Amino acid sequence: MITLDIILIKTLIIIIGLFIASLQDIKSREISDKIWIILIPIGIFLTIIEIIIKGNYPYILAIFSIIFSIILALTLYYLHLYGGADAKALITIALFFPIPPYGIERTLIIFPIIVFGNSLIATMIFLLLYIIIAIMWNSYMKLRGIDLFKGIEANKLKKIFAFVFGFKLNSKIANSIHFNPIERLYGNKRKIIISYKVEDEKIIIHGDYIWATLNLPFILFIFIGFILYLIYGDLLFQIINSLLKV
Repeated sequence: MITLDIILIKTLIIIIGLFIASLQDIKSREISDKIWIILIPIGIFLTIIEIIIKGNYPYILAIFSIIFSIILALTLYYLHLYGGADAKALITIALFFPIPPYGIERTLIIFPIIVFGNSLIATMIFLLLYIIIAIMWNSYMKLRGIDLFKGIEANKLKKIFAFVFGFKLNSKIANSIHFNPIERLYGNKRKIIISYKVEDEKIIIHGDYIWATLNLPFILFIFIGFILYLIYGDLLFQIINSLLKV
């Protein structure tokens, strides 16, 4: 009973922490380090208490999970696939829950990987909606008589990319914290770029309307991934398991 109470306390604390971080990410795309400075010592302390009061706690597996999760988080960060706050969130989750908090039957052992997998699924679902909205918006802009690629040098592939994944926006909106311009100036020429790194410095592009992509709040998807675990469990494992049975 005491162990379950600690798991419940840890669950509530991590939910509150990730929720606050998600709100900050949505609002400003920046997360205060104070959140992780507060959460990490609490997570370590409560996990140690859980290990002490639970005689059969698999602490060796927990240590392996924490080390693996830290390596994964730092690797994603240094590859510029995630931001620094996203890496800190995964490490924090690992310190709170190195192993699945509500049993390890029919699931992956390393809990942060479960949350990461669930967050990827949530991200992919969002991207499908994102693409639909982008296509509808750009079609609307074209119907308004706006030349989507006026003054831009781009091949067909880059134009398709911009139309499907970007938004033709007023320059003030496109240069806001919630968007990343995908136009670049090379001398007097404007070109579309297909890729940029998460930690790239913000580049301001001027013009009446410019192409930009949404700056995704990844912490929000990590939070959703955690909530999805509480409701549905390990979605990635379930999908893989279902595919193997086909």
